[in-house]
Amino acid sequence: MCAIAANKVTTFDHVVVEMPAAAATCEAVVAKDCSAQAAFVVTTAADASMMTTVKVVVPGCVIEVMSRTSGPVVAVNGIPRVVPAAAPVTIAAG
Repeated sequence: MCAIAANKVTTFDHVVVEMPAAAATCEAVVAKDCSAQAAFVVTTAADASMMTTVKVVVPGCVIEVMSRTSGPVVAVNGIPRVVPAAAPVTIAAG
């Protein structure tokens, strides 16, 4: 399970990535496939109000999870998705 908060991201393996205030307009790489395939990259960024966005980029798909005052928002390829609190999200390839 991953968790996002106003100024930090906790990854599935319980690593906490804190967003310094100076990085409010920068995107930071949390994880990246550095092989020749470059199969994925995970980034995080915070806006001026310290709302955090985690972005996962894989070939053909960009998934963004954004913390907002109204609750988390998920977008797949720029299209917002409704995510029920108790249900997993499945994203079909292609």
